[in-house]
Amino acid sequence: MGDYYPSRTSKWENIVSSRSQGSPPQNPLLLFCDLILKYEKYKIDKEELDDESFSSSGSERTNDSFSSENENNDDKYSNEDGKTDSDQDDSWNLITCYCMKPFRGRPMIECTQCGTWIHMSCAKIRPNNVPDVFICQFCRKPKDTKRRSERIRSEDRRFS
Repeated sequence: MGDYYPSRTSKWENIVSSRSQGSPPQNPLLLFCDLILKYEKYKIDKEELDDESFSSSGSERTNDSFSSENENNDDKYSNEDGKTDSDQDDSWNLITCYCMKPFRGRPMIECTQCGTWIHMSCAKIRPNNVPDVFICQFCRKPKDTKRRSERIRSEDRRFS
């Protein structure tokens, strides 16, 4: 499998060439990531090509450069509400639907009356047929949930 940039050697290629035959790689995660990036033909940014941003090991940044970057880019990782990444992770596991299962990336719809978020599959709504106004089963009026048929339901009329 060829490299996307044939004139440039891989960052971790020296690790592979420096190890003896039969010994395990020094850092298998880096080798795996390099293989995936080559497979996906990852385009390398100019700042990634800058060797000064990497430490002497080639795989870790120095503590000084990391701390200065971290201080400068703190607002980059917080959104306008002031929530951090951990708050967003909490919303991934937040349970609001009456099925008692978390969000987990499944499509949800909000009840316009109570504001509860419900999985579209639990509300029996197809993604291609989403209503503009949705009212959950707990907010619906009792007249909306009664049977539409006036026929009396009896136990005697079963199919044999």
